[in-house]
Amino acid sequence: MYSRGLEEVNRKRKHSGPIDVIAEAIDDFKEETETVRLSTGWALAKKATRKAFVADVKKFLVDCFEEGLNKKRLNPSTIAKRMAAATNADGTKRFTVEQRLDVKQIAGFLSRESRKRRATSLRLRRDENNVVHVVTEENVEDLEERHWDADWIDYIEDEMTWTEWDEFLAAIAESAEPLFDYNNVDTNPI
Repeated sequence: MYSRGLEEVNRKRKHSGPIDVIAEAIDDFKEETETVRLSTGWALAKKATRKAFVADVKKFLVDCFEEGLNKKRLNPSTIAKRMAAATNADGTKRFTVEQRLDVKQIAGFLSRESRKRRATSLRLRRDENNVVHVVTEENVEDLEERHWDADWIDYIEDEMTWTEWDEFLAAIAESAEPLFDYNNVDTNPI
């Protein structure tokens, strides 16, 4: 029986060319595939639903924000890792997979929290005699107009969140010349 199978394989190889092999493969493929009917609009994007953050998630993020104010500022990816590793007192996970936020969501929350606090909080300013003054929102504009370095205040606030990576990307975007020129590669280094 084994020898008969080998003889048949050899006979098929002698009599069938590459076109016959391809035609046979296509026939096998047609037999194995089913016809799938897709409804109209199957590839259109579904409208995303927006869910509010759970109170425990908000508390965790606000605590991380407070820690960043008192100590070193936390990176959103670090907060995401902390969120995934956070546990309750009994050792169970504090947040379910659905409750965990990604880095973009955390960065957005921290940005909104910072903006909200900046708009509602009292500010402390030092004058040239090193005297601390409480600045309320009503007189912020007056103080900035009188301050000798008022035009730098908004710039400095933006620079606090500007990283070296942002600086590098901005330099690449503003550059008219390509950063790497592979056409003029010196094949004979010194």
